Amino acid sequence: MLLRKHEYTVLQTSITGGILANILFLLGVSIIAGCCRHYQNLNRTAAHLASSLLFLSATSLLIPTAAKLLQQSKGRDLLRQSRGVSIVLIVVYLCFVICEQWTSYGAFDEGSDGESDGESDGESDGESDGESDGEGKPPAVRPVSHNKKIKQEAPPESKKQDNSKNQDIDPHLHPITAILLLASGTALLYFNIEYAVESLETVNKSLNLTKAFIGLIIFPLANCDYAPFMLAYKGHLSQTVTQTVGKSIQTALFVMPCIVVIAWIWQLSEVTLVFDGFEVVSLFVAVLLLNVLMIDGRFHW
Repeated sequence: MLLRKHEYTVLQTSITGGILANILFLLGVSIIAGCCRHYQNLNRTAAHLASSLLFLSATSLLIPTAAKLLQQSKGRDLLRQSRGVSIVLIVVYLCFVICEQWTSYGAFDEGSDGESDGESDGESDGESDGESDGEGKPPAVRPVSHNKKIKQEAPPESKKQDNSKNQDIDPHLHPITAILLLASGTALLYFNIEYAVESLETVNKSLNLTKAFIGLIIFPLANCDYAPFMLAYKGHLSQTVTQTVGKSIQTALFVMPCIVVIAWIWQLSEVTLVFDGFEVVSLFVAVLLLNVLMIDGRFHW
């Protein structure tokens, strides 16, 4: 709808702002809420692939923008370059969907949520009881302390916790009800976006806000889905990362290239992958920060 209204500035800033809002704001708040007491582990395969795809998308924006700022490419060359890169990004996204849903579904389905940092104490105590003294003698029999009895009785409680976590993520709606709610919510969202686009000029004049600020800050925060925050609070940080980073991947690798392709079909030569230098640098640094956080597959606040 922004493309139809020729609001190119708001369009580009809303794309980068949406990615930054998911990576920095929503994921950051979720990590603070879910990891305030202990570490939470992630699915390393999914985390590393997500960070790599985001790095690819940020690089695809950085190269055309740098080419324009450095005056290496102009006009028609930038347009052709943007359209070619858009087609490549769409193909990459489709390959990612095939890999995630069919060819390597098991690798992405595995995950560990809510594991604290002190779970190996009982195992280390048990291993120390069975070690020999290095002289070939059998290990000495040590009395079992009251604390170790408590540790031996702990697995049933952990099973109860695992069962409670599984109950939290079980579906509570009938599939038909869920589909109807999703369709109605999408329809209401369409009208909401239409009214928001129509009110851009009024907000710009009455509140004296620039269109770049509206696209970079207001639209992304209003469009954030705060369900990942509750998932992280309940100990399912892997699902939070999947939703927030996955939405950023979808925006960078699918929505943004599709906008360029649609503008190509509509013969709008103003739409390219050349973004503002400050926005691209901010996005690139945010993706680098996400790579550093996901390098070991675990989070703390």
